[in-house]
Amino acid sequence: MSAPDVRRDSGRPMTAAPFRRVLPAAAALRAAVAVPGGLAVLLALPPAYADGVVWPMVAVGLAVLAAALPRSGAVGVCMGAAVLLWLVGPVAYSYPPDPLTGFAVGALLYLQHSAAALAARLPLSTGVPAAALGGWALRAGSVVLGSGLLALAVTALPALPANVAVPLGAAGAVALTALTRFLLTPGTRSRR
Repeated sequence: MSAPDVRRDSGRPMTAAPFRRVLPAAAALRAAVAVPGGLAVLLALPPAYADGVVWPMVAVGLAVLAAALPRSGAVGVCMGAAVLLWLVGPVAYSYPPDPLTGFAVGALLYLQHSAAALAARLPLSTGVPAAALGGWALRAGSVVLGSGLLALAVTALPALPANVAVPLGAAGAVALTALTRFLLTPGTRSRR
């Protein structure tokens, strides 16, 4: 009995070893999906679980799965696990949430999400031009840096009620993202 003929979108049969022609830039992009995702889950773990062996291995497994399948829901599962752990951990284990850890988890999840979006469009056997990766890195780095400055400004303000701080932070993040897109996308400043 022979195996079924699995075909790509183009209709050509797939090779037996899809990882035979993995190019370095595409592999680096997949690492840019795995590393921030794994670190975000590890940072979000409650201290009682971070010292063990099982939960860090689960974090690594989620990150590797997200990198291997960037077009699937695996990225969302990894990101959701980090967010859930960071939100539920302090409540369940009665320790104060750390704003710096919250920012780090958020920044890492943004990097994972943006890298997964790019990796989902580029197969492992695709040559990725340095300009594409450089543009992505510049855009992602500027969003993380701007978000860090915004988070610093919001936390430096006197204690704001949550119903003011959350919309203020969200509006600032949206404005910063729009500004970054405007400044870094070629030709946007000349359009009217």
